[in-house]
Amino acid sequence: MVKVDENSKCVCYSRYICVVSLTNTKSNKKMTKYYKTASVLTEEQPDGSLENVKREFLIEAATFGDAESSSIVFLTDMTNFKETICIEKVEKSKISDLLFNDSFEVDKEIKHGLMEYSLLEGSALYAVEVEYAEENDKGKIKKTKDTVWCPAVSPTDAISLVDEYLRSVEQRDYEIKGVKYSKISHVMVLPETYQKHVNRFDTAA
Repeated sequence: MVKVDENSKCVCYSRYICVVSLTNTKSNKKMTKYYKTASVLTEEQPDGSLENVKREFLIEAATFGDAESSSIVFLTDMTNFKETICIEKVEKSKISDLLFNDSFEVDKEIKHGLMEYSLLEGSALYAVEVEYAEENDKGKIKKTKDTVWCPAVSPTDAISLVDEYLRSVEQRDYEIKGVKYSKISHVMVLPETYQKHVNRFDTAA
């Protein structure tokens, strides 16, 4: 279930897994997808020094331009040196499924039409490669590969969470082939996508 602190802008999730595919989400009658943005900006460190820092975001948007402008809005809140913000890359992601669990914290304040998921300290986003096997009408086995993204505290944890999720929803045979670490630190989604997460957690509870 979702644990909500009414005195806070943030929501923390229990360990239960939720997944929402954004390929079917519409905003203003436009199909939205995940876009990956890579940026560089100057941030002040705890010791007062200045350091150029790389940031990678995953943003739900209808276009490349929307993803870029959203990235700038969120980056602006991370630095006092706004003039140093440089968007190096914006690309459409091949993500099919993204799992949500207690490795994420959610800021309920809406910025640029989006809500922000941030990874908790010690967690990271992992890309877990899955191979599916399915028998067709002719009795032949057809194999396909897909990637499920999952926030977790380690690669082993990510594999375990994805396996738990797939065992609960997947009818095809599958094999987890590998896992890769991602540098993405924040995920921004539409409020209606966030609400789907809340509804699914409440239903599960």
